[in-house]
Amino acid sequence: MGELLKTGCTTAVDQFYVFPKDQPKELVDEEFRAAQEIGIRFHGCRGSMSLSKKDGGLPPDSVVQAEEEILSDSQRVIEKFHDYKLFATQRVVLAPCSPFSVTEDLLRESIKLARNYKVESHTHLAEAKDEDRFCQETFAST
Repeated sequence: MGELLKTGCTTAVDQFYVFPKDQPKELVDEEFRAAQEIGIRFHGCRGSMSLSKKDGGLPPDSVVQAEEEILSDSQRVIEKFHDYKLFATQRVVLAPCSPFSVTEDLLRESIKLARNYKVESHTHLAEAKDEDRFCQETFAST
């Protein structure tokens, strides 16, 4: 964020989605604190991953979280940091990492939570050719 400010950028966005089990869950809070300290507008994406390799996902077990933990912390982050004012310097975005690293239920519940709190949502979808068929099969019924 400091490098961005030095080059004239006034808004930063980060999708924070890796929460190692041996680290405090409040790691994302440090991004908001740092952004406020240096004075950059920050849209922090509270990301999530609930499917590890053993569940058919991509990330290792050591960085995924349970769905209840993700949704509870997402709500906490919104309530603590999201500013609804026009031109606010801190906004929260809910960001399940991708359809192959979260369950369909978590993706739906994250969207519901974002809508309830009137915050934006973001995910990564069909970034590579082999993911296109996965996405078509997964979302054909929705």
